[in-house]
Amino acid sequence: METIYTIGPSVIAAVTILLIATYTWNTMRSASIVLVVWGVLAIAIGQYSFFAGVSQWQASDWIGFLFFGALTFTPAGLLLVATGRLPSLTHHLAQTPTSVLVMTQVYRFGGVFLIMAYAHGQLPLSVGLVTGVVDVVVATTALVLSV
Repeated sequence: METIYTIGPSVIAAVTILLIATYTWNTMRSASIVLVVWGVLAIAIGQYSFFAGVSQWQASDWIGFLFFGALTFTPAGLLLVATGRLPSLTHHLAQTPTSVLVMTQVYRFGGVFLIMAYAHGQLPLSVGLVTGVVDVVVATTALVLSV
């Protein structure tokens, strides 16, 4: 069972990255390449347990926290800067149907793995159950709104 919620999120991430990269390949090839590189780094770093087995914050947790922050916010920051400097990217995003942008949130069905990890005592309530349920609700809403 542990293998399912260890490998499952990586599979969802890989499929999502490949689908988005394929969608943008013909119009924004550089964005596709950046996305794949970021995805490989995120999946690789995600295999490392930064917060293993300790319920209290440790000084060493800063490393994992900083990696998480960088992986979470760097793509959004780069996109923000790039749309201000690259008219072709701004044009491409303007031409992308809203339903496609909303559909990118469907990967959050991976929240099921957070719920499973919580059920097996691997995550605290606030991360496993609360975040897992929110992720599944967001994914379901994205699917409904984009279809």
